[in-house]
Amino acid sequence: MDTFNTMFVRSLKLLNFRNFKKAKFIFGRTNFLIGKNGVGKTNLLESLLLLSTLKSHRGARAEELIFKGKDTGRIEVAISNDGERESLVLGMTKKNGGLKILKINGLKIGTLDFLGTLKTIFFSPEELLIILGPPSLRRRFLDILLSEIDKHYLSALFEYSQALKNRNVLLEKIFNGRAQRDELSFWDEKVAENGSYIIEKRVAAVKFLNKRLTGFYQKISQDKKEVSLRYQKSLPYFRKEGTRGYQEELERRLERDIRFGATLSGPHRDDLSILLDDVEAKRRASRGEVRTIILSLKIAEAAYIKRETATSPVFILDDIFSELDEERARAVFEIFSGAQFFISATHLPKEVDEKKGVKIIKLARRETLRAA
Repeated sequence: MDTFNTMFVRSLKLLNFRNFKKAKFIFGRTNFLIGKNGVGKTNLLESLLLLSTLKSHRGARAEELIFKGKDTGRIEVAISNDGERESLVLGMTKKNGGLKILKINGLKIGTLDFLGTLKTIFFSPEELLIILGPPSLRRRFLDILLSEIDKHYLSALFEYSQALKNRNVLLEKIFNGRAQRDELSFWDEKVAENGSYIIEKRVAAVKFLNKRLTGFYQKISQDKKEVSLRYQKSLPYFRKEGTRGYQEELERRLERDIRFGATLSGPHRDDLSILLDDVEAKRRASRGEVRTIILSLKIAEAAYIKRETATSPVFILDDIFSELDEERARAVFEIFSGAQFFISATHLPKEVDEKKGVKIIKLARRETLRAA
C-alpha cells in the first residue's frame, strides 16, 4: 500500500490520573519527556496507551489509576488522522468495579467501537517479557495487535472467552455426573467458530511479521543473525477444514478435558516461538539481542498496522535509552521517520536538536500536581 495516513496526537488533558491532579500538554511530531525517575513520565505515556488499548501495561486497576483521595479520573486526547480530527475520552471511577466511560467527539460509545481509534506501538523495558516471559504474554502481544485493526477479531476473542468458560463449567459437571455430554454441542460450536477465526488471523499476522523481522533486526543491530517466528498451535487444525474440523479435534480430546475439567487445547493454549538463528531467543540470546529483537518486532508490528489500515501508528517509547544505545534507537526513528514519537528519558540525548521539530516536555513532581 503506497499511500497512508499518519496518526497524530495533538494534545492531552489529564484529570486525577495517577500523580497528575490536573494537567494539559500540547505535542509535536517528536516528543521527549524529560525528568527524574518518579515524576510521572511513564504515567503520561500510560495514559496514551490506555486510550489505545484500554489496558495498562502494568496491569493497574482503577483505584491505582485514579489520583489518591479522588473517586474519578479522566483522560482526554485530541487526535488527527488524514485531516480528520477527533476527541477521545476515557473516564474512570472507583465505583461499580472501575467502570470506564468512553466517548468519541462527545458521544458515549461501546468498547468495540472505541478500540483501535488511536493506534499505537508501545515499547518499555517490561516488553522484553514477550520473549522471556510466559506464553500468555506472547498471545497478548498478538491479540492487542489484531484487536487494533480488526473489530471482528476483538469480538471473536470475547465470544471465545465466554464460550470457553461455559464449556469448562460443563466439563466439570460431566466429570461429577451432573451433566450429559451432549450438552457440550452448543458450546463446542461457539468455541470452534471463534477459535478457528482467532487462529487464522494470528497465523496470518505471524506470517507477515516473519518476512520483515530479520531485515529490521539487521538494520538496527548491524548484525547478520536471522530472527524468525513460529506459531505453535495446540490443535492440529487448519482453517480449510471449517468449524466442523475444529469440533472434531475437541471431540478427540474430550476424555482428557473431562478428567481435567478444562479445555486443554485451543488458541488460549497456543504459543509463539521467537528464534534467533533457529534457536529459542529466550534460551540463547543476550540481553542486548533480546532488546533488539523486541524492538524489531515492534517495528514489524507498526508495518502490519500500516498495511492493514493505511495508517502509520504513534510510537510510545518508555525509557528506550536504558535498553538501547542511542545509535540503535536512532535506527528506529529512521525506519519510521514520518511517524509521531513519544520518548521518555532522564536526560535529553546530546544529538537531539530542539530546533528540528522536537518538542521537549520537562516534568518535575511539583509540576505534575497542577495545570502544566
